[in-house]
Amino acid sequence: MEYATPGMVAMLLAIVGASAWMVHGVGATLLAGRIAHALGLLLQTGPSLGRIVGMALTWLALLTAAVGVIAFALI
Repeated sequence: MEYATPGMVAMLLAIVGASAWMVHGVGATLLAGRIAHALGLLLQTGPSLGRIVGMALTWLALLTAAVGVIAFALI
């Protein structure tokens, strides 16, 4: 939950200057990451591949959204 909120805020900020495919791509990556992370927590105890993949996708979505917001602010 703590990573979903900044991701959604970044997507809202990116909507102003980003194309629809970029916003949908970031949103889909964020959703897939959160689902993978949740499944990793539910199906195994301790470190799991689902948690690793989920966090990697979440951070990829946040990084992409942050770079997009900065790029659209400078252009």
